This record gives sequence, C-alpha cells and structure tokens, in this order.
Amino acid sequence: MKRLIKLILLIIICFSFKGVKAASLDTSISKNYIDNIWSFHYRNGKVFSYGQLKFNYANGKLAYCIQPETSINFDNYNSYDNWSISGYSEDAKRKMELYAYYGYGFKNHNSIEYYMATQELIWRLSKDEDIVWHTGNNSSTPVIDISKEKNEILRMVSLYKRMPSLNNSVNTLYTTDNYTFTDSNGILELYEISSDLSFTRDKNSITFKLDKLGTYEVYLNPIKNGYDRTIVYDREDSSTQDLATFKMPDVPSGKFIIKVEKVKVRINKRDKETNELINDSGNKILINDKEYEFKDGYIELRLGPGDYSIKEINASNGYYINSNELKFSIEEDSSNKEIDFYNEKTKGKVEIRKTNEDGVFLENVKFEIYDENNNKVDEIITSKNEYDYSKELPLGNYTLKEVKTNYGYELDNKVYNVSLKYNNDKESIVIKHVDIVNKKILCEITFISSDELDNRINTSYEVYDSNMNVIYKGNTINGEAKLELNYGIYYIKETSVENGYKLNNKLVKFEVNDNYCTGTLTINNDKTIMPITSTSKEVWPYILLILDVLGLIYVKKNH
Repeated sequence: MKRLIKLILLIIICFSFKGVKAASLDTSISKNYIDNIWSFHYRNGKVFSYGQLKFNYANGKLAYCIQPETSINFDNYNSYDNWSISGYSEDAKRKMELYAYYGYGFKNHNSIEYYMATQELIWRLSKDEDIVWHTGNNSSTPVIDISKEKNEILRMVSLYKRMPSLNNSVNTLYTTDNYTFTDSNGILELYEISSDLSFTRDKNSITFKLDKLGTYEVYLNPIKNGYDRTIVYDREDSSTQDLATFKMPDVPSGKFIIKVEKVKVRINKRDKETNELINDSGNKILINDKEYEFKDGYIELRLGPGDYSIKEINASNGYYINSNELKFSIEEDSSNKEIDFYNEKTKGKVEIRKTNEDGVFLENVKFEIYDENNNKVDEIITSKNEYDYSKELPLGNYTLKEVKTNYGYELDNKVYNVSLKYNNDKESIVIKHVDIVNKKILCEITFISSDELDNRINTSYEVYDSNMNVIYKGNTINGEAKLELNYGIYYIKETSVENGYKLNNKLVKFEVNDNYCTGTLTINNDKTIMPITSTSKEVWPYILLILDVLGLIYVKKNH
C-alpha cells in the first residue's frame, strides 16, 4: 500500500501550466482532472507510470505531455522554439504536429475520446511500449477503448499530402438543376470550402446553387486547428515533464473553377384570377420558336444571355389560350429567373331571349340563376334588346328561374337547367341560349244586353282596344256573349239591337286586370213605342172606343 501511495504522489502525468519564456502555471483557465479516466504506461511488459487525465494549457493554448517518464512537479517553465530541447527527432516532431492537427479540436473531433487518442499517439513516440486507459487508478478497473478514434486520426494523417480530386479542375455547367461534385479521393471532408456561389455540402460531396452566370473559383482550404509555431515548455530539470503546443502543419490548399454559361429559368403557368399554379401537364409554348412542354404546371430550362419571347401553343383544360406574347431578357450578369405566364379560365354566360306569343320582346322580366349548391349567383332583368346576358360565370351546371314578369302575363314556373361546358381553348366565353315565351293572362268577361226589366236582348257589338282599334265583332245569343281578353283598357259599343228596343250607342269603357279578370259587363236598352199601322177588325173596337170617349168630353165641355 505504501508503494502505491508513493507512486501516486510521484507519478502524476498531466498537469496544467502556462508557458512563456518564464511563466507560472495558468490555473485560471485550467480544467480540473477528468473523472474516471486514467492512463497506464507499459515498459518492459510492466506498468511504468500512470496518472489521471487532465487538460493542460500554456499561454491559453492547449498543450500535450511529451515525456511520460515523469510528472509535472513545478509551476514555472521556459518556452523554446528549439525543438531539440524536447529530445525528439524532427520526424517525431512532424508526426506529433499531424496528430495534434487531425486529433482533438479537428472537425467533429471534440470528444474526450479524441483528446485521449491524440495524447496517446503523441506518447507512443516515446519509449512506451503500450498505453491502456482505465476508469480507475488501478489496472483492474474497466478498460476504455479508443481504438476507433486513434484509427480515424491515423487515417487522416495518411492522407496528409493528398488533395481532393476536384483540385485544379475547370467545370463548365449547363445543367438545369443544382450541380453536385463528388470527391473521388474521399478527402473533401478535410477541407473548408469558400466560393461566391451558394452551396451545401455532405461528407464527401458539395452541391452548388447555379443561380447566376459567370466564372467562379472554389477554394479548398485546410481546416484550422493548431498554432503558428511549435513551442517546447521545459525547466531543464529531469524531475518534471516537458510539454509542447503544436503548430498547424503545412496542409496543402487548392481550388477549382466553375463556369456557369447559362442561368436557370423557370416558367410557371398560373391562374390569372387566383395566381395559383395550374398543376397540369402537356401544354406547350414556343420560346423563340422552340417548343417546350409544361410538366406539373411549370417548365425549367437553362438559357444564355439574349432576348426571348413566349407564345402559347395550347392551354390547359378549362382555360383559353393566352394570345399575348410575353418577352423577357437574360443579361450577362443575370441571376436565375422565375417567370409567371397567366391563363384565364373559360367562363360562361346565360343568354335569354324573352318574348310573348306574338314574338314581341318583353323587358323588365326578372330571372334568377342558381349554382349546383342552390346559391344564387346572378339575376337578369330583360331589356328592349333581343338578347340579355348574365355576368360571366364559372363553367358548370346552373338552374334558371323566372321570378317576376310583366303585368298581364303569366309567370313561367318552369325551372330551366343550363349547362356551361368547356369546348376548346379558343373560346373565352361559352354562351348557353334559352328561349322563353310568356303567355298573356286571358280573362273571360261576360257581356249582357238587357232592358230595364233585365229581359235579355240580342244585339250586335264591337270591342275596341285602348287605341280605339276594333279588336272584335260579335253578336249576343239570348242576350249574352263571352269575351276572352288580356289585361288592358277596352271599349264596347252596340252596333244593332233587335226590334222593339232602342239602340244604345253609348261607348262603354272597362278595364281587365287582377281585380277584374272574370266578371259581367251589362248594357241596357230602352223599349220603343210602336205606331198604329194595322186596319184589321181587331183594331176597330179600339178606335170606336176612343171616339166615344172624345164625344163625351166634348158634350161635358159644352154643357
């Protein structure tokens, strides 16, 4: 037990310090010991030394232990540019610099395991035969395996002088999409990339966004990890361990060229009303008389500098062709272009021709139009024109209903089904014609001729319209006649009467309307006084009686 305690006290491997030409340990930026990580160093098949892992810093720079034979027993060190102070060869120095560069702190090498692997590879350039990592301060504790990290560092070191296969290449691109380069040497991940072109990268490939014309240089720069020079920290005292900070090795850099000869042009086919993409395929356009076809509502192509025009060959189903020529230009320094080419949907109109039975056009008749969901979408009020139209409607099925007609006409209760269907891309408006005839309301008026005692008399008569035009002539039968008339103002007059009555030649005005559609119209005739014209025996008794009466009146007067 005393021997073990003595070893722990005397042989502690990795302590922190700050090294200038004469400086003390920098404890302010030193990290504490790392729990549960101990290194055991073997020489002649036995444990020669062991200690707990710790980060060490000199002048704020990460420093690695380079003499595992002893521990760090002092705070003050001197710093040297002279590598011979370390006791290692120049070849060992070059290897340590490479281990430090590709090891801890390199791209994605930021774990404790990579720090352990870097320190171990540096130690293995000493007299150590083997180094084993344990979770505790004795070799019976579990072993920590860092072989994966060591092998990865060694792999990168082996590629030190190689360059990506893209180096010094000149690439002229005409592709319509972003372009991906793959490094066949498999070392692109070891380089930082810079360019005026936008790009994304994967482990061994890089994809450029080819969004503008021009010649572009792509630089392959070594990843930064290390310092500007290698410094040895030493006390010229064999009783304390030497450390070192390592410069970044002379990793080669390079570049390659990308020439973008054409820019990407995307032409979108859009609905003019909604601005939405018309997600259709098979429609064609001409660009400077060269034919291109839309797929899923757009066309992508590469075009060089120049003036261009777009003409449509055919439109999508439900749309009519855009006859306008769309012009655009590509300049020498143009970026990618996106052009919207608009189409308008074919619409429909309902055309109404409204007449009465005589073919006369009726105005002020009102119709309503409903869609398939029974929503009212428009109304039409007829005018003096022969045809009246609805507003422009989307193609589909509609119903047409008459809701108000002219005075004196029957309302048409029929529902008219109207289908507005797409025919071709040359028609901007589909017209659906509907002929509708309104019947006049026909009223039955009873005309009666009679005397003051309501005795029926046969007469002849004439009926006049409001303009005093004769519209009907007729005779009563048994003193009665039926008149079938439309709404309006009328006049009636007798033209003859049967014997024994006086002709009533008065002009009688009457109106047929909602309140007087079925009714009776009566004209009275006076009786006439008949003259004595007969000499038959039947008359003489009356004559004699009158003479007797006159004789008596005479006698009384003279007496």
